[in-house]
Amino acid sequence: MYYELAIELYDAGFPIERYIISVNSIGVKEYGVVFPTLTELIESLSDYPIKLMVNMEKGCSATVWEKGLSGMDWYHTPEEAVARLWLELDGIKKWNKAQKKK
Repeated sequence: MYYELAIELYDAGFPIERYIISVNSIGVKEYGVVFPTLTELIESLSDYPIKLMVNMEKGCSATVWEKGLSGMDWYHTPEEAVARLWLELDGIKKWNKAQKKK
């Protein structure tokens, strides 16, 4: 699960460390990724007042109150909740930027 989420973050532009695991006989490289720590994820959202909620039954959720962003989706770990929030905010930034170009 973390590998797929790390790839989503990487593809969206989050600074994730990638490294080569192996190179096969025809030169195709296989990459690994280092999932960001909770601290790195929270620091990447330092422009926003985020709230991280942990519920022993539901899981973890991250929210930005001032933006009215509260999907209230629950995830297994705080890292996953904050990573999903980062992806949501990144998508909104890109959408806003595209709208300004029109």
